[in-house]
Amino acid sequence: MTSNVLVTLAVGEYLRWGNELTLPKIRDYAEKYGWDFVLIDHLERSANNYSDYVWEAVAWIYELLGKYDRLLSIPVDCIIKPDARDILSLSTGVFYGMDELPYDTSPLDWHYGKTIWEYAKTEWADEFSQITDIPKYLYNTGPMLVDRSHKELFRKPSAEPNYGMLEMALVNMRLHKYGMAHKDLRPEWFNASNMWFAGQPVPQMLHLMWQSGSKEEAVRMFLPMMGYE
Repeated sequence: MTSNVLVTLAVGEYLRWGNELTLPKIRDYAEKYGWDFVLIDHLERSANNYSDYVWEAVAWIYELLGKYDRLLSIPVDCIIKPDARDILSLSTGVFYGMDELPYDTSPLDWHYGKTIWEYAKTEWADEFSQITDIPKYLYNTGPMLVDRSHKELFRKPSAEPNYGMLEMALVNMRLHKYGMAHKDLRPEWFNASNMWFAGQPVPQMLHLMWQSGSKEEAVRMFLPMMGYE
């Protein structure tokens, strides 16, 4: 067992095509740089209910941060560049992620930014009722690099609401509440397929998001763009 872990969650159809298209590349990256690799390929709760899926993933990260110094989360719908560098070169004590809001002046202008923060403050009034401002960022909870100092971000909340993106709101509101350092790794390290704009470099890791068609089709389409034949 090493002091660092790379974790990927893949169940159902995602596990089927992931075993062919992305998981071997994720495993190779972990082996190349000496990470333990943990594949979560089953859930205690339903894999068909979005809220069950994400809240169990949050619980897994909390548990693993009790065992490892650093944790790299790489979703199964993420393509790692063939010659990707070791992300451990980045300093500890910083939450590294992929900010979904950096091109707007305020999350209030974003299509669900305001709504998601309002839901968070309502659902977890025990934690956030005293917060009068809101973050000017919203990190995706897919690709991210964290360490033991971030374990509290993933602590089980008082409620696990069935509303999309609220696990992101919980982690980001806690990041904001505790005043933790954070850094957006776009576009060089992490990027998303819907935010990879002309002129930007090929990212080290690309998350397939908001594409048309199936996720498997999107992965197959982007593999050549990431350097795979």
